[in-house]
Amino acid sequence: MTPPAGPDLQALLAHAGRIRSLARSLVADSNRVDDLVQQTWVAALEHPPGPATPLKRWLAAVLRNFARQERRGEQRRAERESSTARPEATKSAHDTVEGIAIQRALFEVVLALDEPYRSAIYRRYYEGLPPREIARRDGVPVKTVKTRLSRGLEKLRAELDRRNGGDRQAWLPALIPLAGWPGLPAAILGAALVNTKIKIAVVAVVLAGATTIAWRVIERSESTPMTSIATSAPDLQPLETQAATLAATPTAGERVGASAPSVEKRPASSTGDAAEAHPLARGRVIDVEGRPVGGVPLAFVPIQEAARRRLGSEATSSSMISRADGTFEIPIPKSAEALVAASPEFATVLGVDIWSSIPQEGLTVVVAPAIDIAGVVVDADGQPVPEAEIEVRAERVFLRSIGGASDASFEVPFRTKSGPDGRFELEDAPAVPARKGATLDAHAPGYQPWSQPSPERPVHDLRIVLAHGEHLVLRGEVVDPADKPVARAYVECGDKTTLTDERGRFEFEPGDNVLVGPNGVADGSRRDEVLSVKAGFLPGRVHKPEGGWPAFLTVRLGGTPLSTRGRVVDPESKPVAGAEVSAIDEHPFGPIEEEVGHIAWLRSIEGLLRGDRFEDKARADAEGKFEIGGLMPGSYRFAAFDGRTLRSVSSEPIAAGSRDVVLTLPRSDACKQVAGRVVSLTGKSVPGVLVFPGKPLEQWAFAMSKDLMNVHPLPPTFGRSATTDPDGRFHFDALATDGLCFQVSGRTIDIMFRWDPPSGAALDQLEIVVSMRCHLQVDLGGRAGEADAFFVLDGEGKKLTLNRWRGPTSSSGQNVPVVDGRSDVVSTTEAARTVVLTKAGQEVSRIPITPVPGEVVVARL
Repeated sequence: MTPPAGPDLQALLAHAGRIRSLARSLVADSNRVDDLVQQTWVAALEHPPGPATPLKRWLAAVLRNFARQERRGEQRRAERESSTARPEATKSAHDTVEGIAIQRALFEVVLALDEPYRSAIYRRYYEGLPPREIARRDGVPVKTVKTRLSRGLEKLRAELDRRNGGDRQAWLPALIPLAGWPGLPAAILGAALVNTKIKIAVVAVVLAGATTIAWRVIERSESTPMTSIATSAPDLQPLETQAATLAATPTAGERVGASAPSVEKRPASSTGDAAEAHPLARGRVIDVEGRPVGGVPLAFVPIQEAARRRLGSEATSSSMISRADGTFEIPIPKSAEALVAASPEFATVLGVDIWSSIPQEGLTVVVAPAIDIAGVVVDADGQPVPEAEIEVRAERVFLRSIGGASDASFEVPFRTKSGPDGRFELEDAPAVPARKGATLDAHAPGYQPWSQPSPERPVHDLRIVLAHGEHLVLRGEVVDPADKPVARAYVECGDKTTLTDERGRFEFEPGDNVLVGPNGVADGSRRDEVLSVKAGFLPGRVHKPEGGWPAFLTVRLGGTPLSTRGRVVDPESKPVAGAEVSAIDEHPFGPIEEEVGHIAWLRSIEGLLRGDRFEDKARADAEGKFEIGGLMPGSYRFAAFDGRTLRSVSSEPIAAGSRDVVLTLPRSDACKQVAGRVVSLTGKSVPGVLVFPGKPLEQWAFAMSKDLMNVHPLPPTFGRSATTDPDGRFHFDALATDGLCFQVSGRTIDIMFRWDPPSGAALDQLEIVVSMRCHLQVDLGGRAGEADAFFVLDGEGKKLTLNRWRGPTSSSGQNVPVVDGRSDVVSTTEAARTVVLTKAGQEVSRIPITPVPGEVVVARL
């Protein structure tokens, strides 16, 4: 009888750590973890999935099924089994010595590998990094990394064979226990030995490598069952999280009971500081139905990395798993930006924007069961559509039914692109019920957008058919001066941008609008020009020919950008360390949409040439020296700014590439002490908010509109902040006071973007009055059809601005839609007194309200 053809071994074992991690998150008992994992591998070897089924999700689904069967039979087993567990057999001294010797031999073989194979093997199987992360670090294609791994494993196997005279059985059995498989059942070995597609040597090498990581990061106590502990999964880096006597984490659709024990918490920082030294983030983890979800590990990540469902080295240590009621309390490490779930079971639907310097309350992390969505994108003729973007959009509409404030929460994107054959796989997407408004969207240049309710269960054979559109599509390539293709280069036409692929190719629909450059002047020529920008090169441009755009464009980048060097000093020629230096006359490029939040940022060409993501300034070193790069031939004015004192200076035009620029700041003895107090509209102190001093400073105008330029001809630049104390007080030792203004920010207040001291005010006795942030929702209940929008009036009948916060951004307006009888939760001020309901623009009813800071007031008819 011919044995069943198994899956590709390297693909199968790439998920070894992840499957073991998932097993740990599902059950508390270590022996049951081993049982679940062994059952899963037996199923994979004896009844492998078909070639069209994504292996990772198939393995996870099989393991979850075994776990559910275990839970259903747990009570029956408990009644049958003895109350005292049989002691486990111990390994003999001979077995121990043999295992250590084999492990040492394995380490020696890995160390003896040539580069780049040694680094690839170490990062993949010892550090647990996925191939895409290794590729990003090394700056090579993912395919190259996979080739290095494959060849590296072949070299390992060959060397181990050589050392053992070609007898793999001499080293294979000793490696298997090192992988944490206590006594691998004969079914696995038997199936592996008879299946010619299974290479046992690779099994052992891969498992041994993964196990070494587990030993390094996990300290287990036989008397203390642990779940969601630090793992060695290749797709999920260790969380440095411990849980003391925590009940088993629920699977998708299940909830932890209220009796689950509490969790031992450790500082999120590895510096040794006590947890009390960090501000705390407090909140809850819920699902899209508003139900608490316990047992979910949480991790801090850079906000633009929140889209990575399988967190790698970008994750900061976590010190909390959500309690049984979904609540959490976690110290915030320095430089934290976002808080997300870090679980193989759940996808983060809404992450939390974190302010690392202040305590935060009432945070909401929303999760949903993680599923895979895979399929193919074709056109109306059945031809594959490559580079189509597929996205699950879990809009915040479901929050209307929950009714809580979630200002800090932001949507985590779930996107992927189809390959050359039109196929795609969207891994770990959220399973959000269709009634909650989640959609699966697809679009590609030259095609009409496509959308349907997002799947609630895994789907592997989805067929998306895109209809051809009528918009102009620009296609082409970006090359360097030597005509080599340039990957990940920005391309712009009008107000639309895109990135080139790994082959340097681009395809997008140009924009109809024009960019507004410095001083609010529109640059109409950019509508008829394709501009490409890549760090390390001068921009490339192609102007629209008289006969129209050709079918294929080649945009050639220029040489190396210029840089300007100099020093920032005071009038005594002493260096001013830490001063920021910027080029005033930079040129706009954009908008560029960030992955998280659909936020479109206008960047400067020079900033992109520098390779900076958000920073468009240089900083002076201890000797006052600075260098600002990414400059194009020509002249720039330069500005220096000291954020500690607000001292500033602007230069005359200076040729790009100059090497002896000196920027002299004003004298510091002209600075004055500035202090004051932040109070609410009712006169109460407002503690724990950030006060930023600033001043108008000539700088790159970031495409400001003419209207805004008329109000504030020079936008303010803000310096280092102070946090108000329990009495609402703030203090700055010495500030330059010319043009002094302030910004006041905090989770508890309606952010004041600019406050100017009254004329003649004592600068050491300022009083800044802010409105406490209040929340409002309209719920019409059974009278849903009576209104479709509302606005809010203060006590004097003036319309107020309402904000809808989405983590780091907000949208503001005076009119808020009411959909199916409910509105979003919006923030307003303490001055709000009346909700005015409208339908088709006409007033239909008024509801009096009394806002309460920190609470959601629901206006009902």
